Amino acid sequence: MGRDRVVGYGSYAFEYAASARISDEDRRVLIDVAKGVVRQAAMDGGMAPNVQISGPLARTLTAQRATFVTLEIGGVLRGCRGSLLPVRTLIADVVENAFQSAFGDPRFPPLTAA
Repeated sequence: MGRDRVVGYGSYAFEYAASARISDEDRRVLIDVAKGVVRQAAMDGGMAPNVQISGPLARTLTAQRATFVTLEIGGVLRGCRGSLLPVRTLIADVVENAFQSAFGDPRFPPLTAA
């Protein structure tokens, strides 16, 4: 199988299940933010957007976490990037990895607005 068809990574966490669970609302926020980052960057020719999130955020979204963001177009892999260590907040990690998935995965050319 070629490199363009494989995504491989490991993720490990040891935490009480009840505190590690992300609510459906927080999941929706993360997905919306990731989509917004990719959309805005594509419209700006691949420039990383300056994301400013206003208002209070759920504690889950501000906890330091590591993420992987996978992009697909029509069910086909289009980019995947992630963090192995929790060095920033969950929402900031999703912002960075969404951008990198769209514009920094060396297996694919950067996304365009088209």
